[in-house]
Amino acid sequence: MPLTVSKKGKTRPAAEALRPRAFSGPARRISATPEQMRLFGQLNMRARAIADYYGESLGAVQTLMTDPVLRAAYQKGRANCEMNVRQTQLQVALGVKDKEGNYVVPPDRSMLMYVGKHFAQQAEPDDPDDDVAHGHDERDEIATTWLEVFEARAAELAREIEAEDAEEVPASGPGSADAGG
Repeated sequence: MPLTVSKKGKTRPAAEALRPRAFSGPARRISATPEQMRLFGQLNMRARAIADYYGESLGAVQTLMTDPVLRAAYQKGRANCEMNVRQTQLQVALGVKDKEGNYVVPPDRSMLMYVGKHFAQQAEPDDPDDDVAHGHDERDEIATTWLEVFEARAAELAREIEAEDAEEVPASGPGSADAGG
C-alpha cells in the first residue's frame, strides 16, 4: 500500500488507498431450482449454509428467498424434514417389528416419554403443581368463557338483523322499484 508523509512527519496511507472501492451492485441472483431448494429445506440448511454452498453472500440467499416458488419449495422441504424426524422418533419410541412380530428395534422408554410430553402434551403424572395432569386447565375455562360470550353476541346480532329485515319489508305496487316501472 502506498504511503504518504504529512507535514508533521507522520506517515499514512495514500489517498488512493483510502478511496472506497467501487460498489459491485446488489448481490447477484443465485440460479437455484425449486428441487434444490426443497432439498436444502429437507436437510434443514440455514441461509448461511446455502450461501456457503453457492459461494455467495447471505444477502444473495435472502434475495433468493423472496421468490415465492423457491420459498414454498424450501418450506415444503423443511416440513418433510420435520415429518421424517417425528416419524423416526415414533419408530424409536414404539419399536420396529419384523414380519414375524419380533422386535428389530426394541421400544425406547425414554423416547416414548419424550414423544408423549412433546407431541401429545402429556405431563408427568406425579407433578402435583401441574393442574393439567389433574384434569384442570385454566385455559379451557377461559376459552369456554370467551366462546359463551361470542355465541351470545352472535345470537344478539342475528336477532338485530332479523328485526331490521322485518322492518324493511319492500313495498310492492305501482311506482315501487320492485314493480319494474
